[in-house]
Amino acid sequence: MNLLPLRFAIVLAALFSSSALLPAQINILPAGEVTPAIRQALTTLAARVRGNREALLRLRPSAGQILRIAATAEDAKLLTIYVEKVFSSLPAGGILLGPRQTEIQVAAGLSSGYADAAAHFRPGITIYAVKYSAPGDILGAGIDGFIPMDGVWVMSPSAWQAFSNR
Repeated sequence: MNLLPLRFAIVLAALFSSSALLPAQINILPAGEVTPAIRQALTTLAARVRGNREALLRLRPSAGQILRIAATAEDAKLLTIYVEKVFSSLPAGGILLGPRQTEIQVAAGLSSGYADAAAHFRPGITIYAVKYSAPGDILGAGIDGFIPMDGVWVMSPSAWQAFSNR
């Protein structure tokens, strides 16, 4: 498998069958290396934020955390603007999903936008995605941007979009 020349590691598990997503192994960590502890933490976190706007708001990264995610001060400014836009426009119900989308998996891919925006992220940042699906369904709703930082989780959904106009 060709590894994309990303400057940050994206750890992913489970096969996600869309060509618009990056492959399961990118840069450093193969998909199988998502530890059971990380898998459990992500599953618990994804269950908590489903339909819960307040839980999502608690994942908003601080200015200091954004500085540690972004590659440069200019990138941090763009990401800050994007994060403000995303979190100020969250619907009252938070992440809105279909009533049958009750299964949560660590997703095996991220939007290809991350490949285009890789230079805007600090090397070593790990970004996770989850997929909500109905029991037995292969496809589902993917949510990305879960980032572990010093024992806490922050979230910047589709963070690559902060840099899509550059």
